Amino acid sequence: MIKKTNSNPWVRLRVLLMLPALALSVVLSSACKSDIPESESQDVTKVSITYDSGQKATGEVTYNVVEPKAEEEDAFAIVEQMPEYPGGEKAMFEYLMANLKYPQSCLDDKIQGRVLVTFVVEKDGSITDTEVVKSVNPDLDAEALRVVKGMPAWTPGKQKGQEVRVRFTIPVIFKL
Repeated sequence: MIKKTNSNPWVRLRVLLMLPALALSVVLSSACKSDIPESESQDVTKVSITYDSGQKATGEVTYNVVEPKAEEEDAFAIVEQMPEYPGGEKAMFEYLMANLKYPQSCLDDKIQGRVLVTFVVEKDGSITDTEVVKSVNPDLDAEALRVVKGMPAWTPGKQKGQEVRVRFTIPVIFKL
């Protein structure tokens, strides 16, 4: 105990300054309204409570029931069985090589690189929500998107035995 050093006063000051900020965030988060629109269906349940003393209290409890929409269902990133291009990965890269058309402007300027394209493989195997994650050049990006959107239907991914939406990312390589 003799050699024990006291804590830095600045550390204690920082902790004390964080307490009001933490209290303010708790108050603000509890005061926030629900983001469920009032136009959504509301169910009202009447509740009656009898206390041990024999007094009885009645009231109503209102709660919102919001059904999730199928088109808003989030896509998985990793599933038990990942989606697969018909014929496998080798066939996918052969498809890309056969269908890519190098943009003339990029040929003239000797632009090359790897464009990363992400997309969602739907439950039926179709490709949706294509977007470029890593860009090289707008012309190369547009060509990569065109080829990915034109892919044939994939074998969908599965989670717990059911077909699910899966987000997938592939590199599209442009090399002179």
